Amino acid sequence: MSWPWGTSYVSPLVPVFSLALLGAWLTVGVLNKLQSLSQIEVAEENLRSTKLNLSYTRVHASVDGYISNINFQIGDPARVTLMAYPDQSMQGTV
Repeated sequence: MSWPWGTSYVSPLVPVFSLALLGAWLTVGVLNKLQSLSQIEVAEENLRSTKLNLSYTRVHASVDGYISNINFQIGDPARVTLMAYPDQSMQGTV
């Protein structure tokens, strides 16, 4: 059998079967894309929500002071001296 685009097939079922597979493949591809876009929208909304919650976060010190020698790593020992009590220091861990 000859088709208008010049390709010969043994059976007319071959192009129908191929088109069915192509249609199924395209449908799966479209569904995967839509699912991916949906997941992106959910992630973006979670990010917006997290940024909003972070904007409500405030850190306040009970007394004024200065930070000096800020070259440290998590787990390093720390000594804090408050300006209100310059003769007393507190020990801690970063």
